[in-house]
Amino acid sequence: MRVFSIVHEFEIDPGRAPISRWWTGAVTLEALVEGPTEVERHPHFDPRFDVLEDYSLARLVLSRDCLEQFRREWTSRGWKEVGRWASVMPHDLEFGIARQVNALWERDNAMAFRTREEALAWLGHRGEDTNQPPASA
Repeated sequence: MRVFSIVHEFEIDPGRAPISRWWTGAVTLEALVEGPTEVERHPHFDPRFDVLEDYSLARLVLSRDCLEQFRREWTSRGWKEVGRWASVMPHDLEFGIARQVNALWERDNAMAFRTREEALAWLGHRGEDTNQPPASA
């Protein structure tokens, strides 16, 4: 039984908005590893695209060991260049974890924000945010 639900409502188009992903439910290590893998399977995926991940409807269920294991998995992908990753984390616990992870991993291209508006501004997105929460949430 899966204890998480990953909802991917994204369109990959380099001339448009960033890849936008909504996370719902309890986000485990398994979910963090499977999520990017699903996006990578898209025929137009390029790791240089910017990504907006919204955890407003989710809770992280991770230990420090899980975060270290995820870091190893992430770096093993072998991407030479990556776009910017903005994470929307309105809840205090998740926001704190995301900021610690960014500091420990020394990632200049990743930031945690409290709102989608802040995240989209950091990514340089100037258009309307048309990506809405999944209907199943």
